[in-house]
Amino acid sequence: MNFIKMMKIQHGAKRKGIRLDNGGELCSNSFKKLCYDKGIIIEFTTPYTPQQNSKAERMNLTLMNKVRTKFAETDQPHALWGEAIRASVYELNRSPTSALQNMTPASVWFGENDLSKVRVFRSQAYMLKLPRESKLEPHAKSKIMVGYSGGGYCLWDPLKGKIIRLRDVTFNESKVGVGNDTAWYRGINFEE
Repeated sequence: MNFIKMMKIQHGAKRKGIRLDNGGELCSNSFKKLCYDKGIIIEFTTPYTPQQNSKAERMNLTLMNKVRTKFAETDQPHALWGEAIRASVYELNRSPTSALQNMTPASVWFGENDLSKVRVFRSQAYMLKLPRESKLEPHAKSKIMVGYSGGGYCLWDPLKGKIIRLRDVTFNESKVGVGNDTAWYRGINFEE
């Protein structure tokens, strides 16, 4: 319902109907009443028939193919699959589609298709290191770009096993993946 409210406020679009699978959280009487009160028609697919939701299932296949490609090209830990799928969605939304007469979903949604933020997945990224303990310390720390976050990027620190979200980042897109000098994945934590 938050998505429906956001669509109305941000884009003036009213939702007339929703097609849902039979997920328990969406079959509740309170959700059905909320939709009924707003005049939204709910259509449930038959259980165990993904072909009734063919567009969503096809999109899932497309996204998973992109994620598998990202894993095949690098030594990325599989625990980063969530970041890989979000990065794939970001890239796909900035690619032309015949469903929109070769426009991009981003240009339809936002009114523009800014590609300046798109980077090579798993490329080397440098974040400004503050505070520095001495003047002789490096000004930047090397991380690995694993996705997009609002107005910035998601960077993976393989030594600490953390995802860091930053805006001001410099990239070396000719260098992809991790080298032998980094520790293997120990778990993933998120920090802002």
